[in-house]
Amino acid sequence: MLLNDQSRVTKNVSTLKIGLGMIMALADFFSKLILKIIFLGHLWLKKRLILQLKRSENMKWLYAFLCSSGILFSSFVWAVEPAQTVRDARGQIGKTLLYDPAYTQLNYPLGDVPLYKGVCTDVLIRALRHQGVDLQKNIHEDMQKNFKAYPQKWGLKAPDKNIDHRRVPNIATYFKRRGYEVKDQNYIAGDVVTWDLGKGLVHIGIVSDKKTLLQKTPLIIHNIGLGTQENDILHQYKITGHYRLK
Repeated sequence: MLLNDQSRVTKNVSTLKIGLGMIMALADFFSKLILKIIFLGHLWLKKRLILQLKRSENMKWLYAFLCSSGILFSSFVWAVEPAQTVRDARGQIGKTLLYDPAYTQLNYPLGDVPLYKGVCTDVLIRALRHQGVDLQKNIHEDMQKNFKAYPQKWGLKAPDKNIDHRRVPNIATYFKRRGYEVKDQNYIAGDVVTWDLGKGLVHIGIVSDKKTLLQKTPLIIHNIGLGTQENDILHQYKITGHYRLK
């Protein structure tokens, strides 16, 4: 009789442990699911808010206030999503059709030239803005505090919010200062690469999630002269920088 009771207790304890294990596993699953839903919901809301502010000239002041006060982003600090960067860069193909390096007076923040034209850096700038990252604002603010840390190539004595963020060396410097530089040659989707084209020309592009058929070389989304394109140029020029945003 005593052995039967002990056996029954052992079975009950085992059943209880299994039940608790299942409850904990379910709780962990649903907590992760809820966090993911909150994360994606926040990205969607932030993207919609930024797009609305960007489209409305009358609301630029509100965006500037929210950014400067830290209200817009400080409460929710999320990493840049590489897949989203690739999608938003690819979304410019067929829309940005020209390469135009002309100096242009821009709004601030979120200043941009018309979407049908731009330079190589504009592909990256536009893609990141969908995730709430404004390189114009970020680089300008960093250069205001650390102007001498940036390349002194253009004869400027102070930051210029119209052009600084559209120059490859400045973006490379900003990414290095943020700790985004990658030393290996493992190029994954969403990474940013810079090149030396020769004769004083530099270039920047975003690593795609698509690869060449035979060599499996990642394609690059970029604008090298014919608008935004996605093709195989990764190893066509001397690579000078490799960055992975966090």
